[in-house]
Amino acid sequence: FSKAPLFGVFCFWAIANLLSLFFTTGDFVVGLKRYLDFVVEAAVFFFLVVASLRTRDDAMRVLRAACLGLALVAALAFIEKYTHFNPCNYLLSNAGAASGEEYHAGFGDVSATYQHRILLGTGMVMGFPLVFALMLAAQRRLARIRLLWFFLALMLAGCYFANSRGPWIAAVLAGSVLMLLGRVVIRRKLTVILALAGLVLASKPGVLETLINSAKATGDAQSLKGGNFRYRLELWKVAWTQISGSPSRLLFGCGPGCGLETSVDWKLSYRSDQQEEIWSWDNQLAYDLFQSGLVGFAASLALYGGLLLAVYRSWRDSDPGDQPLMACLLASLLAYAFMLTNVLMFTKPLNFLFWTIAAIAYAIGRNPQSQEVQILEEPHFVETEPSSFEPHGSHSLSRS
Repeated sequence: FSKAPLFGVFCFWAIANLLSLFFTTGDFVVGLKRYLDFVVEAAVFFFLVVASLRTRDDAMRVLRAACLGLALVAALAFIEKYTHFNPCNYLLSNAGAASGEEYHAGFGDVSATYQHRILLGTGMVMGFPLVFALMLAAQRRLARIRLLWFFLALMLAGCYFANSRGPWIAAVLAGSVLMLLGRVVIRRKLTVILALAGLVLASKPGVLETLINSAKATGDAQSLKGGNFRYRLELWKVAWTQISGSPSRLLFGCGPGCGLETSVDWKLSYRSDQQEEIWSWDNQLAYDLFQSGLVGFAASLALYGGLLLAVYRSWRDSDPGDQPLMACLLASLLAYAFMLTNVLMFTKPLNFLFWTIAAIAYAIGRNPQSQEVQILEEPHFVETEPSSFEPHGSHSLSRS
């Protein structure tokens, strides 16, 4: 493990959160479970996946599996949207599942296999750049290309069905990265998507109306959507106020999982006459500041920022044939990083998806494609010198 990418930063992250656990003001057992679930398990998972992806072909197999899984989730979201029936809730006997009457009344949220609609949108927006990556591999296989376009349409529709501004903005951000870094082969596909999106907006005015109304509501602090937008910003103030009362809290926070067991009485700055009980932390980075203090927050920034920087450097230093693929992986990772400011990542599948994509990016960077081989052609791959993703390289992940 000591030679694995990001090992040093993961150690910093794990130690910072462990110190936070020792200084916890909440239930120690709850904090320990949270620490094991979302810190130790994430690190071990990443190291195991990285160690198992020995070749480029291994990485592409895992990428195809991740895309297929997200496509199935998107299909379930499509079914739930138009039939008001969630098979997952039925099979799991979820008592919180919305009924058909609630859907018709406008209260039903499409969530598919996730526990919240925003988490669904996050998964979908992480998935659509991965479909572009598989399109590069498909080349002239017409049947596979058609299937991938179908997957792409499902995922973009699932992102829209989530009915959340955060994933929509993340989709624009991911698309911008693909447009800037994806070279001509990706830009052509994005142009097709933009043209199709224009046709959808022209044929279904309700879609455009929904987007415009959401944008207008964001500017109104008294509206539900406007309040939710400002609430996510307000959580930074809440977190800082809670940890700044003592030196130990300032450095190490209130402990892992503390916000899940306790609530904070708070007077909202954007609604001066309203007292709010803060129990929902819809901002993962603000929650990291609250539960692990300045040290843990710095560790989180170093971990996620170091990974994104390393993937960007790998894109920059890779062969022209590999750059579109690396751009797709970077766009997916960046979408997740942006969503850390919009939702609490309390469900592990998204975390596992994020670290799986990170491991794929490392494997691709470690096994660059020779210029003689066409983009992602599968028959054989050439293993060359270590790239910028190699732990002992000049831009290693372990140093980022």
